[in-house]
Amino acid sequence: MAKNQSLLDMAEKVGSFIEYWGFKQIHGKIWTLMFLSSTPVDANYLKDTLKISKALTSMSLKDLLEYNVILEVEKDKPGTQKYRINPDITKVILDVIQNRELKMLEEIQTQYQTLSNDKNSYSSSVDKNGKLHDNLAKKGIDIERTPTLL
Repeated sequence: MAKNQSLLDMAEKVGSFIEYWGFKQIHGKIWTLMFLSSTPVDANYLKDTLKISKALTSMSLKDLLEYNVILEVEKDKPGTQKYRINPDITKVILDVIQNRELKMLEEIQTQYQTLSNDKNSYSSSVDKNGKLHDNLAKKGIDIERTPTLL
């Protein structure tokens, strides 16, 4: 029992850390259980160990698969899908940047373009001279190139 509680405590801590990065805490808990398992795990193991619903388990696995954080492996029994962590941490980080952060940067880029095209849409407190682009450039920020730097 103490070993299981230690595992859950560890999953809780990693979950909180992952949540700090902007993901859901449950994603970190699931990843931790997979990371600490010596064999691939199935959804029932995750559901039972974490005491979460089948729906939350399924949605969380889908999210983690979408970001390539976990991988599907062999099916043990007919219809029982197993999962493991993606061991290529560099690829995981790059996929997250490409799928999440790059999207946010592109949204900022679009909003900046809108702002630049309509100088009346922002107040003089943002840029008293109407030279937002010049002010950013003086600070070494080239907003038009930012998304392509990744």
